[in-house]
Amino acid sequence: MFFSSEDMPHSAAKAQDTTISKAVVSTQSTGDTTISKGVVQSGDIEAFLVVKINDKEPQRYWCVLRGMVLILYAGNYDKRSKRELPILGYDVLTPQPEDKVDPVSTLKLYHRNMVPWYLTFTNDVEKDRWYEILTKAASL
Repeated sequence: MFFSSEDMPHSAAKAQDTTISKAVVSTQSTGDTTISKGVVQSGDIEAFLVVKINDKEPQRYWCVLRGMVLILYAGNYDKRSKRELPILGYDVLTPQPEDKVDPVSTLKLYHRNMVPWYLTFTNDVEKDRWYEILTKAASL
């Protein structure tokens, strides 16, 4: 049985048909993240993370993955981004000792022609969730 999103409250309207590039695909929700045949839908994963770029001091940002772009905001209500990183072609790795970051709570976004970014998480569940989504978005 199919329901329109008008028949259900927002929280119940998790599975629906979505048109992407003139093709209708079924979407599936996993928690707060919607994956449609491996494509991350815009704004589906967001959190406060500590981000280290270059050898600069790590800073706390509101991070949003929109499509295949990681967007950093100063806060979760900001309209203007501080930084953006198109992650297509990046590798999502566990940092090595020479990276001088905590490998247990940190992921490394690496591209051979770019400066690596390090994302530090507050818990393993959040890290695993971001790892899965970032890996899919970076490899499309």
